[in-house]
Amino acid sequence: MSKYLVTTADMINSRDVSTEQIATIPEKLKQIDVDFHTLIPSMLFAGDEIQLLFPYDQNHHPYRLLMDLNRHLAPFHFRFGFGIGAIDQPINPIIAHNKGQAFLQARKALAIAKKDQLIAWLSTEEIVQYSEINACFLLLTALTRKWSDKHWRRFYLYWDNRSIHKVAEIENVSPESINKLLNNAGIRLIIRSLELITELHE
Repeated sequence: MSKYLVTTADMINSRDVSTEQIATIPEKLKQIDVDFHTLIPSMLFAGDEIQLLFPYDQNHHPYRLLMDLNRHLAPFHFRFGFGIGAIDQPINPIIAHNKGQAFLQARKALAIAKKDQLIAWLSTEEIVQYSEINACFLLLTALTRKWSDKHWRRFYLYWDNRSIHKVAEIENVSPESINKLLNNAGIRLIIRSLELITELHE
């Protein structure tokens, strides 16, 4: 039976976000659908929750997908629940009308992420096989808990460019200040862990 990856995410501090700002999320989801080849259109629910459906394959690893979704959804911050499992067939083109183990697991994972204030959690019936991913989510939560939007922006700039001089040029600051931020925030370590955990599941 085919496995799928369902992502259910809840916006952090959504009460502080204006209606006008939330209205920009559907366009972000459309771009995510195109860039990451979701199986059906993603949806925004109740103004602060999103749901996405992906095939579960090496192109949709939960850890890497978390970082990519986080980037696409900026400046909003979400907690993510990832669920791996089967879904009822045939797939309904309206995501809210679908059911199955992957959806149940994603909802379970999000409940854990919200309860423990984690950036993300993964739930599946074969959790031992994926325990290292949740270990990474725990560490990532600890490392980024006090990050500002500036930290996230420079994280992605360094991820894309791998050059403190290029990031410094874009941010109009000194390379020394970028290097200090990378070291203090553990950004190089996070990127290396992302690469290693993704390689394990290729």
